[in-house]
Amino acid sequence: MTRRILSTLMLGANGLFGAEGLRLEDATFRQFEDGPPFQQSYRPGEQVFLDLRITGYGRTEEENPEFKLKWTFRAVDADGRQFEKPYASRLSAGLAAQDTDYRPRARFSVMVPAFALDGQYRVEVSLTDEVAQKTVEGSFPFRVRGKSLPKDAKLDAWYCRFYRQEDDPAPLALPIYRSGAEVWLKFELQGFRLSRLNAFRVNYGVRVVGPDGKEFLKQDPAAAESGQPVYPQTYVPATFVVKLPPSALPGEYRVSIVVRDLDAAHEHTTDVPYRVE
Repeated sequence: MTRRILSTLMLGANGLFGAEGLRLEDATFRQFEDGPPFQQSYRPGEQVFLDLRITGYGRTEEENPEFKLKWTFRAVDADGRQFEKPYASRLSAGLAAQDTDYRPRARFSVMVPAFALDGQYRVEVSLTDEVAQKTVEGSFPFRVRGKSLPKDAKLDAWYCRFYRQEDDPAPLALPIYRSGAEVWLKFELQGFRLSRLNAFRVNYGVRVVGPDGKEFLKQDPAAAESGQPVYPQTYVPATFVVKLPPSALPGEYRVSIVVRDLDAAHEHTTDVPYRVE
């Protein structure tokens, strides 16, 4: 696991102290608390557990010495955006004479946002030794396997794909159906505007034209969604189904998807075809 350690110099009561001794060691990601080390990708909505050991801390000059540590954990996405409030904690305890190799343990857990995109995320740690007045920082990366969507996309229905059933694991290479079948269409609404507080309002409509040039189906709006999440939601997943009658004409059908950003008063239409044989 790649680790990057940064040292911060701080002015202490007795002069200038560095962070040469204070260290963050054995940083380990897990899928659940006290579980085995996890080196694979996390999925949106999954919990991330990180723990690490602390060495090189100072001890008070007393008959019964103590250590005093405080730390802050901060989780950020691939663009450096924080997706949960920083978690701060502290630990102080007495030390026995035999505790020369004792390494305190710091733990942190955070949930990957439900709409997290694909990328390298990280947990940033700042640790302060209040006895020695030293601070050390570390950045620990973990992989999130989310959707790969273009950044700064224009308003549109992105990555339209057809399925035979709603829960099929993979889309059809060629969207060809029989009369009487169900046509499942999935796509992502993207490119809508977010307010300063991450609020958004979108909807979409669907119109299907048959091979004879006549309107086969129209539903507008087909669905709408709005929200104001803490972490910015950059896409809205959408699913639409067309039920073909047994008498459906063979030939090419055209699905027109009208995506609307209600706050920006803007819309865009995308056409995607499928065939009936």
